[in-house]
Amino acid sequence: VLVAIAIPVFTTQLERARETADLANIRSAYGELVTQYLSDGAPNNAYVSVTQRTTGWQTGSDNSWAVVGTDIVIGSKSTTAGVRIAPKTSGRYHLVITSDGSIYDAADTETAATATGTKPSA
Repeated sequence: VLVAIAIPVFTTQLERARETADLANIRSAYGELVTQYLSDGAPNNAYVSVTQRTTGWQTGSDNSWAVVGTDIVIGSKSTTAGVRIAPKTSGRYHLVITSDGSIYDAADTETAATATGTKPSA
């Protein structure tokens, strides 16, 4: 009986750990892109591999998006909002920062089409 209860709990916790790792890696790539943009203003991109196996974010109240990033101010340039990340169970995230400072996940066709995300200002 205990095994029947423990296995689903362990599986759920393992998936949450994968999700947490994905979000930490995305936050790290986001920070790298913003730091580089704020220092030289050049467009760039970063790839983050997916480890999550369950559709949707398992943590938080909204399982359709996670917002990564916060306001950052360095000199005369600043970011104003986070980039929205849709959960996925395979492939990788492709974060792009454009010459105008927009950040989005180019691997997500909906987000890439609308280019929602962060717009650092000069």
